[in-house]
Order: sequence, then C-alpha cells, then structure tokens
Amino acid sequence: MVDKVFTPENITELKPNEVFVFGSNKAGNHVGGAARVALDKFGAVMGQGEGLQGRSYAIPTLDENMHKVELSDLERSVKDFADFTKIHPDLIFYVTKIGCGIAGFDLSEIVEIFKHVSFGDNVILPEEFGEEKCIDGFKGFDSDMTCRGFKFEEGETYEEDANPKVCEKGFHFCESPFSVLNYRPMLDDDCNFIPIHRVTALGRCRSDNDKTATTKIHIGAKLNFSDFIKAGIDFLYEKCIKRAPTVNVDTSDGAHIGSSGDEAQIGSSGYGARIGSSGNVAQIGSSGDEAQIGSSGDGAQIGSSGDGAQIGSSGDGAQIGSSGDGAHIGSSGNVAQIGSSGYGAQIGSSGYGAQIGSSGNGVQIGSSGYGAHIGSSGNGARIGSSGYGAQIGSSGNGAQIGSSGNGAQIGSSGNGARIGSSGNGARIGSSGYGAHIGSSGYKAVVSAIGPGSKIKAKKDSWIVLAEYDQYGSPVCVKSAQIDGITLKEDVFYQLVKGEFVETE
Repeated sequence: MVDKVFTPENITELKPNEVFVFGSNKAGNHVGGAARVALDKFGAVMGQGEGLQGRSYAIPTLDENMHKVELSDLERSVKDFADFTKIHPDLIFYVTKIGCGIAGFDLSEIVEIFKHVSFGDNVILPEEFGEEKCIDGFKGFDSDMTCRGFKFEEGETYEEDANPKVCEKGFHFCESPFSVLNYRPMLDDDCNFIPIHRVTALGRCRSDNDKTATTKIHIGAKLNFSDFIKAGIDFLYEKCIKRAPTVNVDTSDGAHIGSSGDEAQIGSSGYGARIGSSGNVAQIGSSGDEAQIGSSGDGAQIGSSGDGAQIGSSGDGAQIGSSGDGAHIGSSGNVAQIGSSGYGAQIGSSGYGAQIGSSGNGVQIGSSGYGAHIGSSGNGARIGSSGYGAQIGSSGNGAQIGSSGNGAQIGSSGNGARIGSSGNGARIGSSGYGAHIGSSGYKAVVSAIGPGSKIKAKKDSWIVLAEYDQYGSPVCVKSAQIDGITLKEDVFYQLVKGEFVETE
C-alpha cells in the first residue's frame, strides 16, 4: 500500500513555500468562508478574484454578482491553476473544497472537474475529491508495442499498486501529442513512423510539465500519421483558443484583455497576460512571459517575445511571430504565416497554404493543410506534414521529417537527418552526412548525396546516391530506378565502389 496525503480540514498556518487554494468570486470580495481565511491569514488581496496573491491562490466559483460561474468557466480556471502549479514546482498547493460552500456547487460537480485534470506532487487535494482520474492522452511505443521493457497491447487496461512518480513509477503518457516526441523519435531506424496510441489514465496520476505517470492506463487506438498531426493541432487549439479570455481588461501582470471590434490594437508587457480578440485585422503584441493569446478574426497580426507563450488563431491570413522559448502556437485558418525563433517551440497548423518558419532548436512542427511551406534551421527539429503539395526544408542537424501527403517536396542539408514519406510523387533531397531516407509512396524521386547516406523506396521510384573517398571528396554520383529485381523496394541502399549495395 502507498501513503496518501490530503488537504487538512482546517488550515491555520503554512510554511513559506506552501499556498492556500480557495474558492473566490470574480470581484475579489473575500468576505466569507475560505476566502476570508485567505484574506486574514495568507495574503489574499481584496479586489483580486483569481490567481496567486500572497501565499494564497484564488479560483473563482462565483461571478462579480455572486452568481455561480458556468462549469466550463470553472473547469478553465482549474486547468489554468494546474498549469500554474507545474511551472512552480517549488511551491506546495493545498486545495480546499472550492465551490462546495457559499458558491453552492454540488460536490459531485467539483469532483467531476478535478477528475479530468492532472496535477504534480506539489498539489494536495481534499480527500472528498478522490484520486481516480479519467484523463485522455497519448503514448509512444517501440515497434513491438513495448515501452521500457513492458509489453502493451491495444485495447487492454493495465494497473499497478504504486505511488506514481514521473520517470520513476507508473505508466507514463503525455496529454499533448507533440510532447510524445520529447521522449521518442518520430521515425524509427527504418524511417517508419513510430507507434503512437491514444490512452486514458484511470487511476491515480502525477504530472510534471508535459508528462504524466498513472497507476492505471487503458491503451486505445493507434494513430496514423495524419491522425497524429490532427490530434496535435486539436490539442493546441483547445489549449490556446478555447481557453482564451474575452473580457476583463486591465494592464498589470496577469492582465485579462478582451476585444471584439475590428482593427483592435492590443499591447501587454506584463507576465501571464491573457489576451482574446474576435475582431478582424487585430494587432496583438505581448512581451511578458507565459502569455495566453487567442484570436478568431481574419488578418490578425500577433507577436510575442516572452517565454512560454500560448498563441492560438482560427482566422484566415493570420501572421504570428514568437521569439520566446517554449512557445505553443496553433492555427486553423488558411494562408497563415507563422514564425518562431525560440527554442522548443510547438507549432501546429491545419489551414491551407500555411507558411511556417522556425530557427530555434528542438522545435516540433505539424501541418495538415494543403500547400504548406515549412522551413526550419534549428537542430533537432521534428517536422510532420499530412497535406498534399507540402514543401519542407530543414538545415539543422538531427532533423526528423515525416510526410504522408502526395507531391511533397522535402529538402534537408543537416547531418543525421531521418526522412520518411508515404505520399505518391514525393521529391526528397538530402546533402547532409548520414541521412536515412525512406519513401513508401509510388513514383518518388529520392536523393541523398551526403557521405554515409542511405535510401529505400518503392518500385518505380528513382534514387540518387553519392560516394566519397577517405578524404571526403566525391568520387561517384549514381541514379537508378527501383525495378523490384536488380534493386528491391523497401530495402536500404548505399553506394559502394560505384554500385548500389544493400545495407541495414
């Protein structure tokens, strides 16, 4: 059995790194119940209805007129609180029975909200909230459906009696599809897309920034490449757009700025700003860290220079730029232009004609719209496209590029690239050292002219390889068609002494 810790019934004192979490009203009138305790003992600020204040954190359960907030609004606030706790692992948060007192919510309603939200070890909940979860996510596997030596099967449920801890105990998964790629390569050694399945956590859970451990997990359906890209974009849309605020304008840290008019100009320099705009041709700029920006109007121009920004746009012709590290950018409008120069960005686009450029290391880019133009110059980029006619270019080392749309054009000049394409008529070229390129679509043209490169392709496709001497000088460049007899389909080839030779 494992030890279980719950929020004490009455909290009268806290250690310096502990935080009292209470239900509030949006007007910040902390006059009764746990809110009064927070005001009298733990630094709650009269007039502040949400967020960290002193050694307390307010989650609004009532609006400005002391009416119940919508359950969807309460769920958003709880998820925002969960995000806050994950970026402050040095603090310990004691959650009281929010909403069950003056607000008048039924306990079962509050339990249902918390059931679908994951927290880290630094969040302590009331015993009445329970510990069983129902959280959907994604999990990557080796080709034989193993993970860290444990064999899984689709459709099965697995359980263990343990105290879940990320990277130590429990079954692990990610809530964001793109986050799976932080722990597993997108392509295996044969340039095949790795197995990624939908999963549901049904037991106790503990999370860090982007990974969760659970005591009970159900393995759902496997995602194909297109489904994976769509799931990543849907996640970013949900996180960046649907949770964006539209009211309560102010200019301090933690500002809530909302606009519904056309040609709005919105600027924020504070930390943790939430900016929402539904008008056309909006201009939105934010320089504070951890900003959340959402826009649904056409022709929006959005710029963010703070770290950890979450940016979502559903209008056509959006222009989005981010220079901060760890940005999450999602766009569902057509002809979007997205640029990111920060490290570790996650970018998803589902609109046609998107133009996506990234210069930071470790970026993850997914696009499902037709005619996408994607360029990356950072090392370790992971780029996936499922739309037809995609044009993908990468100059960084260690890139992983996957495409399932027909007519894709893929170019890579970095060393150690892994490129996989399943669409017909693909054009693939690589000039870096040690490239691994696999094409399963028909009538592709695949070129890998860097030293140590190898190619496999389908019958009727053409391949081009180069050979170098011991000094690194080219001695032979040769092309041939995969005819299924002399050169076999789905077999890797290298150029050795002027001849195509099978290789692992």
